[in-house]
Amino acid sequence: MQYREISLLKTCALFCVVLYHCMMFFVEKDPFWILYASETNALAITLCRIFQYLVIPAFMFASGFLLIKKVESNGRSIVELIVKKAKSLLVLWFFVGILWLVPLYTLFHIPVYHHPANATLYEGYQAFLSGLFNDHLWFLLALFWSSLFWLLLYPLLKKERFIWGAVVAIATAFVVQNY
Repeated sequence: MQYREISLLKTCALFCVVLYHCMMFFVEKDPFWILYASETNALAITLCRIFQYLVIPAFMFASGFLLIKKVESNGRSIVELIVKKAKSLLVLWFFVGILWLVPLYTLFHIPVYHHPANATLYEGYQAFLSGLFNDHLWFLLALFWSSLFWLLLYPLLKKERFIWGAVVAIATAFVVQNY
């Protein structure tokens, strides 16, 4: 069974998430972003707030819906799907970060969040393994944690308990967004 409207929502939301990150240069006065844009922009700030509270949760909900429908259609257990997601997302995150990003950013003194330009290789690995090295690979961690959330919430999402699953999902989205 195909869900074209939900897939379109997920695709549009993902595109808006990319736009959100492109506009971050003009929104935050973080030492990292100031390298690229020296002043904030009111329109970018407004759009980023809208995207933050509408588009990003829409992407997570659409992804969760499609993941749950995949669970229902392929007959695998929740544990098997969690292991599959861990292998496909976390293994890639780990090896690309350890073997490529951290050495590259250290060698060329590239600053990223929680990794200043003059950080040592050890400090880079330490930031990466604690999940704070947030450049380029953050989406793999976000997809893994989102998938894990939906897979663990799956028992509440069955038809007779759907309202409780929706309440938990909305409350969780609110907590994650605000804290």
